[in-house]
Amino acid sequence: MNRRRFLAAAAVGVTSAFAGCSGTPDPVTTRRDHGDWPLHAHDTTNSNHVPAAVGPGPDPSVEWTRRVTDGRRYGYGAPSPVVADGTLYVGGDGLVALEAATGDHSWRAARSEAVYGPAVTDGAVYAGSVDGGVPRVRAFDRTNGERRWTVTYDEVLGPRFRPVVATDDAVYATLNYGTEGSTTPPHGRLDALADGDRRWSIDLGGNRDPAPAVRGTELYLGGTAGSPACAVDVRRGTVERLLGDPPGRNWTSETPISPQVHAVAASDAVYYGGRDASGRVTPTPPVTLDALEEGAVEWQASLGHQVPPPAVTPESVSVVWASTDDGTVTAHVGRYSHAGDRSWTKRFPNRTVWASPVATANSVYVATAAADGPSDPRLHAFDRAGGTAEWSLSLPSPAATMAVAGGRLFVGSWDGSVMAVG
Repeated sequence: MNRRRFLAAAAVGVTSAFAGCSGTPDPVTTRRDHGDWPLHAHDTTNSNHVPAAVGPGPDPSVEWTRRVTDGRRYGYGAPSPVVADGTLYVGGDGLVALEAATGDHSWRAARSEAVYGPAVTDGAVYAGSVDGGVPRVRAFDRTNGERRWTVTYDEVLGPRFRPVVATDDAVYATLNYGTEGSTTPPHGRLDALADGDRRWSIDLGGNRDPAPAVRGTELYLGGTAGSPACAVDVRRGTVERLLGDPPGRNWTSETPISPQVHAVAASDAVYYGGRDASGRVTPTPPVTLDALEEGAVEWQASLGHQVPPPAVTPESVSVVWASTDDGTVTAHVGRYSHAGDRSWTKRFPNRTVWASPVATANSVYVATAAADGPSDPRLHAFDRAGGTAEWSLSLPSPAATMAVAGGRLFVGSWDGSVMAVG
C-alpha cells in the first residue's frame, strides 16, 4: 500500500451514513503538468501549486478589476477564477470568459443563473449553476460559451455547488441543499458526470461543503459537522473507507462553530485544513494539527483556529493560519516538510487569513486582512524556500481565492469581483 499521511485541522465530532451506486470502472487522469490554472485549486488533487508558472514581478500593481456578481444569490461565495491559454473563466451572474491580460470580455453564458466555480479541460468549461432553485451542471464550449450538455437536478431548497473538479474522464460535482422549513443543516451529494450522463451519485448525509480531491482512482472528501472525511472509489462510486485515527473519528476543537475541512491529495499524502463555517476568526484555543500515517499519529503541530487548505509541493507544505496570541488575532504563514518539520514562519499581528496560499516553483503568495473586519486587504509574496519577503501590495477588496498563470496573480474577492495583479 502506498504511504499516506492524513493532516486534519479544525473539525468537530462527525458521524454519517453513506449510500453508493455502482458504475463502470474508468481510468482517472490527474492534470498538473502545465503553467495554466484550470481548476479551482490548480489540479485535481487541490495542490494550490503550479510549478510551471511564474507570478508577478518585484513591483506589482492591480492591472484590472471586473465585477462578476453581487454575491447574494443562492448563497454564492467569492468568484473562483480558472485560467487556460490566456483566457480567464469565472462564475458569477452567468459564466464569464475574460482576456486574462486585459480583463476584456470574450463571452458570457447562462446569464440568468448563479454560476459557481468552473473547471477547464482541453475542449470545455464545466460549472454548477442554480436558477430558480433548480441546480444544474453544464458543459460549455471554451471558445464561445455554447452549451454542450446539461445535467438537471430536482428542485431543492437553498442549493449551492462547490467548484467542480474535472478529470479527463469525468466531472465531479458536490451539491449542498436544505430541508423543508430550513436551509440548515444542509445535505450533501456527490455526482460523477460524463458527456451529460450521471455515472453514479452518493448521498453524503450532512453538510459536505468542501470540493473533492482526486488522485488516481480515489477521491477524497473533507467534511463538516455530520460528515466524516472519507475516500471514494471513483470507478464504482462507493465509499471505500473513512479517514482518521481511528477511521471516522471525531476530530476535536474548542471552537463552537462547525468547521469546514478540505482535502488536498497532493504528493504522497492527504492533507486537511479547516476553518469555522462562518469564515470568522474567533478567540478560541489553537487547533492541533495531526499528521497520521496508516492510522498512527506521525507528528503534531498546534496552529490556529483558521487553517485554509495548504499549498502542497513535492518538497514541502506551505500553510497559512490565524490564531489568537495574548488576545490579539495574528495571521501566520509557514513552511513544513512532509515529515512535519517547520523551516520558517512569518507573523502578521492584528491580521487574519481568508484564502489558501498558492505556490509557484520559487514563491508562495498569501492574502491577509485586518482582524477586526474585511479592511486593509493585502497580498504578500515570499521566497518559498527561505521565507524572505519579496513584496506586499494593498488590494481594493479582500482576497478569497487566488490563481497564478502567465506572470499574473488572479484574485477572487468577497465583494464579487475578480482582479489581475501583475
